[in-house]
Amino acid sequence: MRRMIVLLGLLLVPAIPFVYSMSVPNTSLADELNKEKPMALKAAFIFLSPSGDPQVNRGVVNTTEVEVITVAVKNYDAAEKVAVALVEEGVVAIELCGGFGHVGTARIVQAVKGKAAVGVVRFDVHPGLDGQSGDDLF
Repeated sequence: MRRMIVLLGLLLVPAIPFVYSMSVPNTSLADELNKEKPMALKAAFIFLSPSGDPQVNRGVVNTTEVEVITVAVKNYDAAEKVAVALVEEGVVAIELCGGFGHVGTARIVQAVKGKAAVGVVRFDVHPGLDGQSGDDLF
């Protein structure tokens, strides 16, 4: 760092100028403003829908802190494949919809092999699956 001396002018006593010293890094303001920002948390939400096609039914919401990828799948087999692909894309947290029962959740946990945290919205019977658990359907 280099030292910069700034003469702020005369304070109260005109004969004694006030001197302020500050440290300035050896980079330009543009360099400081263009520094790489911390990456946002990359997360995903996987939900079950009988017509869910992960290639078509996928969306992304970005904020400064979080990027959330939402994907529809038709069954647990498709969910496992999507979860593995999401981890390969850098997703570190996966939230599963309430249609995933205990078995479906365990399958996703096993599929990602500890490379992403897996959470679940809990419905024992899901209103979007005619009051059933995905465990009963898939």
